[in-house]
Amino acid sequence: METDSLSSARRALEAGESGAAFDTVRRLLAEATWTAVLVKSAGDLLAHLSADTAGAAIAVERVAVIGGCTTGLLLPALRCALAEEGRLAVVYEGPFGAYRQEILDPTSGLHRFGPQTVLLVRSWRELMPRMPLPTATSAQVQSVVDAEVAELEGLWSTLIERHRCRILQHAFELPDLSYIGAAENAHAASGPGFVASLDRRLRESSGGRVAWVETGAAAQRAGSERWCPADLYHLAKLPLHPSQLGSYARLVQGAFRVAANRTRKVLVTDLDNTLWGGVIGDDGLSGVALGPGSPAGEGFESFARYLLGLKQRGVILAVCSKNDPAIAAQPFREHPHMPLREADFAVFHCSWDDKASGLRRISAELNLGLDSFVLVDDNPAECALVRRELPEVATVHLQGSASLFPYQVEARHLFDRDTFTAEDIARAEMYRSRSDAERLRSSSTDLESFLADLRMEGHLSLAQPVDLERLAQLEAKTNQFNTTTARFQRADLERFLASPTHALFAFRLRDRFVDHGLVSCVIAEYAGDRLVLLNWTMSCRVFSRGAEEFIRNRLLEHCQERNLSGISAAFHPTQKNEVIADLFPRLGFLREGESRWQLAGAAPPLPSRIEDSGGPGGE
Repeated sequence: METDSLSSARRALEAGESGAAFDTVRRLLAEATWTAVLVKSAGDLLAHLSADTAGAAIAVERVAVIGGCTTGLLLPALRCALAEEGRLAVVYEGPFGAYRQEILDPTSGLHRFGPQTVLLVRSWRELMPRMPLPTATSAQVQSVVDAEVAELEGLWSTLIERHRCRILQHAFELPDLSYIGAAENAHAASGPGFVASLDRRLRESSGGRVAWVETGAAAQRAGSERWCPADLYHLAKLPLHPSQLGSYARLVQGAFRVAANRTRKVLVTDLDNTLWGGVIGDDGLSGVALGPGSPAGEGFESFARYLLGLKQRGVILAVCSKNDPAIAAQPFREHPHMPLREADFAVFHCSWDDKASGLRRISAELNLGLDSFVLVDDNPAECALVRRELPEVATVHLQGSASLFPYQVEARHLFDRDTFTAEDIARAEMYRSRSDAERLRSSSTDLESFLADLRMEGHLSLAQPVDLERLAQLEAKTNQFNTTTARFQRADLERFLASPTHALFAFRLRDRFVDHGLVSCVIAEYAGDRLVLLNWTMSCRVFSRGAEEFIRNRLLEHCQERNLSGISAAFHPTQKNEVIADLFPRLGFLREGESRWQLAGAAPPLPSRIEDSGGPGGE
């Protein structure tokens, strides 16, 4: 299959059909296992496509690759990683070892290129001349770490200020020399101790500006001599062995998803031979393999616990199975070794329809796009159908022993993220409550009675430092309810929080089913006698519940408290925020220009079914 697809892509390329060539490679990458040979071949073919030949149908991503190692080996992996994400990588490769000069010199090739994404490649071996002596004190070690962090912070800031670009950076592998054995690891000044401390500090100080390519964790799993043999590094300064190119491409893909806010949110699982061995409808509760007593049963229980772990970290779980609903629910209700329960799934969809139809229904019920979905299934035919009918859904074909299923999901890096907040941890329960609320809505005779039955309580307050992580997440990831798509970063929010000329508002909501937490962010500036909204974002899970009217009313009260004449706002339409195209006129704003709106401070309040809870963080 791989050879045929690549041959087909080459013929399309030779015929001048760049779009067809790109689509063929992208489909191959979605279906095939990413071996080093496949990634090299597909990546080299993609290198023949350029921004000029790609055409408007293909999204182009300008990526600069710079670092202290030889980076040419990595380019095919980078191209494959972005191709499966629907992006054609047009690459600038900086001179060997000159990443500092490339970033600091405003006339460098990097800056002339104008990157949208920068991949910074580094190795722990670069640090060896600067590592502290084994006799160094903790303060001396900290001083070296501080200097390294300060340098990289300056480089990150320069890149972001000049290009507003995404930054992907290699995490450091730990040194593989132990010198004097176990005693070495007891010292903060040891090689592993120093590098681990530096890596931790860099992550803490990056503040959402950097997405980490987890090469350190990959080297630990593979073993340092397999990941990057010392002789290979010293011979050619290669950051990894060519045989690891497939794994590396997935690491880059995961980091790009984090940086581009494309992390998947929903894992949809099959049941028979996925969460247990056998067919529940044929074998019965006592006949399926699940739990102690056999290696297969333990493997399935382990996979179920893995899914529960994902749910506890904010991944939304759903079931899509060809099964009788009552029979399929039995293991979750009655089996003593099933760690999952029905309540752990936001949607439990069982029918005899095809999986593509089921996924569409789950998407509608959750009000989440299919591009946030991952299907895990042991049936290759079902996976192939979903890939054909719903290419935006990521599919993981589970193969072999169930003990390996968690690692097959992990290898795709579909759920990677740089941080997670209390709202992320509670997300699965929130979407479960959304399903409950949807059932309540369907049983209500009208919208007003539905909203009344929810018994909602909300509060808008000036944000506190503890809110910054979640507010930055809303700014980065919200597409539908996003008035200007300005994409303010955490550093911007910290500046606004400390600025007397700005106001940063946080809105929290709860109903009788669940506490939704912090679900909306309003960034405003005091300009003259008006409150100017720089951006307004809101989680899609609380659309159409009256939160917009509630927030509008509280913002007007804020204006009255400060003797401001009213509110000014802008709306910049995109394909994704069409759902709120009527937001400002619906809230009583009057058009002020092509994209600007204004609301008088004396405007009367609008009705809302949300009661003010007087929650955390007063004004």
